[in-house]
Amino acid sequence: MAISIKVNDRCLVRHQDCKRIFGGSRTCFVACPNSDEIALELDIIRQKLREANIEPYIAVDQRDFQKDIFCEKICTKVIESLFCIVILNDVTDSSDNTRKPNANVYYEYGLMTAFRKRIIPVQLERHSLAFNIQSLDTLKYTHKNFSTQIEEAIRMTLLDIEADQSEKDDGTTEDNVEWTLDLMGLVRAEERFRFRHERVLMSKSLGFQPYIKPQTGNLFYVGIFNPIESEQDVLLRTKMLTLRIKNYCQQIQNDLSDMQQTGSVRPRTYVDERIAESEKLLTDLSEVNILVIKKNLVSPSKFTKAYAKAVKDMDFKLTLEVLDDKKIKKLLGV
Repeated sequence: MAISIKVNDRCLVRHQDCKRIFGGSRTCFVACPNSDEIALELDIIRQKLREANIEPYIAVDQRDFQKDIFCEKICTKVIESLFCIVILNDVTDSSDNTRKPNANVYYEYGLMTAFRKRIIPVQLERHSLAFNIQSLDTLKYTHKNFSTQIEEAIRMTLLDIEADQSEKDDGTTEDNVEWTLDLMGLVRAEERFRFRHERVLMSKSLGFQPYIKPQTGNLFYVGIFNPIESEQDVLLRTKMLTLRIKNYCQQIQNDLSDMQQTGSVRPRTYVDERIAESEKLLTDLSEVNILVIKKNLVSPSKFTKAYAKAVKDMDFKLTLEVLDDKKIKKLLGV
């Protein structure tokens, strides 16, 4: 398999060559304020990264004397990292004893964004994001749930990286799995659906593809997983798909509210058509069926119960069906 290497040829700031390799080291750049207020979060981040065989690089901990601070301590480390974490908490400024965002952290966040890095932005739930990043997805946490939240975010990021690096072909699934989907009456969702909604749901990065059952019009998200992939990872992917669908449903609901208010501005027929289309999409997504296909499952019923437990706090649960070898053979009549 060909390995793709991406190099940053020129420095963004100085007129000089860079030649650093993107993702060239198994590190995670952590941008954060230099404050004891986040000591607990940093300890947890270090632990969870090292458990995932990733070495944390925390810039405020580094003391690289007689070196270009921006180049050696910040920029090159961002480039070479596999992904980044940004702690966006407000902290007390000792100069005037007021709480405010950290300018260095926001600068580093912008640098990561410019380099198109994978970023996990986190912020304490009671704090507020700056206006210019409020539209960006941010992990809002409490001290009670931070350990679980950051562990799942790190694992999901690594799964996404692995998915990007793999050269899976959508048509390489085994014949018996494809025949099973045919017998269930499922066909791949049309390209128009994929174009309009996959950029939001990004289900492919989780291992799922949208299918439609023409007889009923029901929407399915089908995940076909390798036998060697752990059930824990498949469960996490299924949970994250559920969360993305929930968030998308909330976005559609908000759009519907806005359209109701703009009815007097735009032609009524146009607004009614948009509302009807959005309401149908909201219904389809709220009633999605998730189909997990994986050989060597210990117990499909246990997996289903584990899913119900994993999404309990979301107050949003989708219909889940799990197929293992035994169920596939039964459907095929073999």
